[in-house]
Amino acid sequence: MIWAMGSFTELTLAFTFSSDVPQEVVGAFAQWRTGNGGPELPAFDEALDPNDFAADEFLGDWFDEGPPPVGSLPLLQRAALWRYVMEWGSNAYFPGTPATTLRWDRYGERWKLTTRTLPKDSREWVQSIIAPLGELAEEGSQEQPRFLGYLLDEESPQPVLIWGAGREPFRFQELVADA
Repeated sequence: MIWAMGSFTELTLAFTFSSDVPQEVVGAFAQWRTGNGGPELPAFDEALDPNDFAADEFLGDWFDEGPPPVGSLPLLQRAALWRYVMEWGSNAYFPGTPATTLRWDRYGERWKLTTRTLPKDSREWVQSIIAPLGELAEEGSQEQPRFLGYLLDEESPQPVLIWGAGREPFRFQELVADA
């Protein structure tokens, strides 16, 4: 990573991939696969050659420019960024244990992703990176969004809630403390 200073952001998120999400995209999370069942997942590095796109280099290019335009990237490159965010582990000082899990729901016949990770990026950056991931999640609808997780920046005492609206970019709701 190019930047050494900055804050950690706690990301806690759980959602179900829609049935039509390409298996190559789900394969970006295959290293966290647990349990039995489910279709075989292709190796992500075969679908997207790491020499063609490096998530840390892409993010480094936007360091001084503000949050990166993740939504404009091809789907497999976005998946590489999402995998990069999930790989941040126990190097932060938030309480709890970071972990990511991909599991097959045999009843719903869908992949489910659950993560608690601690990327060393601001909340705004993490929001810009994961917002398009909502386009792959089936939970919620425009009329009834579903709560899927939260972001907590070490510089803010209030979490930002993450809502799914059914195949739409994730929505974010900043909570404001009473004055």
